[in-house]
Amino acid sequence: MYCGNHRVDYEKPMSTSSRSIVVIGLGSFGASVARELSRFGDRVLGIDSSEARVAHLSDVLYRSVIADARDERALEEAGVKDYDIVVVAIASDLECSVLSCMNARQLEVPQIWAKASSRTHARILGSIGVDRILQPEQEFGEHIAHMLHNAAMLEFVRLAPSVHLASVRTGSRHVGQLISELKLLDKFGLRCLGLVRDGAFVTCADAAALLDDDALIVIGTRQNMRDFADRL
Repeated sequence: MYCGNHRVDYEKPMSTSSRSIVVIGLGSFGASVARELSRFGDRVLGIDSSEARVAHLSDVLYRSVIADARDERALEEAGVKDYDIVVVAIASDLECSVLSCMNARQLEVPQIWAKASSRTHARILGSIGVDRILQPEQEFGEHIAHMLHNAAMLEFVRLAPSVHLASVRTGSRHVGQLISELKLLDKFGLRCLGLVRDGAFVTCADAAALLDDDALIVIGTRQNMRDFADRL
């Protein structure tokens, strides 16, 4: 890959990982994703139009390339079509985001993930066939709001639009009770997967009576979890 008369393709020795992922856009979000994937041992190609951003990650990623992702030919020359997944981490520039996704689709990359800055942006990405639409600010905002609303809610993760997983502290009111006595399914429509006790996972069968610092791991709808946490 060339930019003017300068070669701008940084490459490290081949990774042994079977996962090959392109991250387009190496701002704070994209760089974080690319670093973590690389740390996991994945073969990561980072692409950005900024020489400084690309050079900054050149010693971390398998490859890093300065290129304009709006240009299909530039992505093809970078070898994007040989990768399993493309992550378009650009959200502030709608045109660049959409064209990057469309170019990846034209190159027949098996999976495309993309960050969206708004609901409209997300709808556009969905209409052009993006496989996974990421809205980290919204999702993290919801996560924080649930924990702020009720101190019993320690962690909260959305698995699907109507399926959530949460860690909920039972507190002193329920010390000595059995998990079965909470009647989570009958009263709240929640299923208990187990609990966290002293930093370790304990199955429902092994939990015996609840202790003061126990945190139940439950799965169900967001509203049902909120109803349960509000009763604690």
